[in-house]
Amino acid sequence: MAARPKAGGRAQVHAKPKADQKAPPASPKPPTPPDRTGERKFTPEQMIDALRAARGFKSAAARALGCSPRTIDVYLAEYPAIAETLEAEREALCDAAEIKLASAINAGDVRAIDLYLSKSATARARGWGSRVEVTGKDGKDLPAASVAFVVPAQLELEEWQRLADLARKARPAPSPAK
Repeated sequence: MAARPKAGGRAQVHAKPKADQKAPPASPKPPTPPDRTGERKFTPEQMIDALRAARGFKSAAARALGCSPRTIDVYLAEYPAIAETLEAEREALCDAAEIKLASAINAGDVRAIDLYLSKSATARARGWGSRVEVTGKDGKDLPAASVAFVVPAQLELEEWQRLADLARKARPAPSPAK
């Protein structure tokens, strides 16, 4: 073994391999991206575990690891397995939400039914959806200051019925055909 002085005056010992000894095989895992100090802080497995525990939420995974979401973005760019895990967790969460939505629809939840019919591509292709056209007098445009937006998913059934009643009352009676 040979001793070499290291910066700061301390010696570092390095073992020389013997002629009949092979060097250890290289690790099949790619190195982790360096942090600001140049050191590797997390393994890909740690990132994957954190993303799974956080159900695909990068901010929650970053908090658990004690890093920034940007650090997770760096790992995502470098390791396909981490990116695949994130995508799989997001898909699983979306599946869970769709299952809950289907359960609410089956239970007769009007909000869930409205949401599905207004957002589903299949339902929109069948003519369902949320579209409200508002015009001024004689079909002219309204001034920008008088336009209001209503988010349909925030309305209860009674509110929908009240709005429908108001719309019926506000609509002029059709003139008799001559």
